[in-house]
Amino acid sequence: GVVVLNQASRPGALNQKQVEAALELKPDIVVPFLPKLLPATLNLGEPAVRRRGPFRRAVAGLAEEVAGRSAEGRPPSRRFFLARWRR
Repeated sequence: GVVVLNQASRPGALNQKQVEAALELKPDIVVPFLPKLLPATLNLGEPAVRRRGPFRRAVAGLAEEVAGRSAEGRPPSRRFFLARWRR
């Protein structure tokens, strides 16, 4: 499976180190908490992944993990194979 930490750094929530300590592993994908980005893109009718930045990178990484290939059509990264092999 793929471990995703969603809304990382959200105020009042557990931080990434606390989550890693509780799960005893690092998440495969970390989706940042971006309270201004998502509402702004919704208001504009624009997919949030069209804007460059950490959200786009996180979603592309998630797509790579799930599909077994990069979002740009390249073969999976070496990290992908190593992560799968370790499990």
